[in-house]
Amino acid sequence: MKLVFINVELSNEHLSSETPFINGNTENLTGNLTVFRLYSLYSTGQRHSGFLNLSATTGMGIGYEKTVLKKNNDLLMRRGVTGGITLLINWLLWDKLIIEFPVCDISFFLWKTGSLNGSLDGAVISFPSFGSVYFWINMGIRFAF
Repeated sequence: MKLVFINVELSNEHLSSETPFINGNTENLTGNLTVFRLYSLYSTGQRHSGFLNLSATTGMGIGYEKTVLKKNNDLLMRRGVTGGITLLINWLLWDKLIIEFPVCDISFFLWKTGSLNGSLDGAVISFPSFGSVYFWINMGIRFAF
């Protein structure tokens, strides 16, 4: 099992250059992304080398996602319950420090409110309505219970 909580501010530079779903005038466009997911993971293969344990991992999860995009006094917001899958390479150092890279996270809305489709003061927003695809780098500490 893995619990993930991500809360990031989306800068104007990131939204202007890294997002194919936003066009037009992106000046002063900012946002926030919050993701909370609980995953059940399955390791598909492992390699051990001294202090390093490397494994290819896949998993299924359920969680909550909220995205807010703001420009001047306007905003678009989408939030909801998601189900999804994740594919990743897990690097475990000294049996405690976890680095997951690359991580592909594909989520689908089971229930949602709001939309990330519209216009914000000249910026045209057209995110897919089915869910999201993210590429992450995760870091954490392993606890054994």
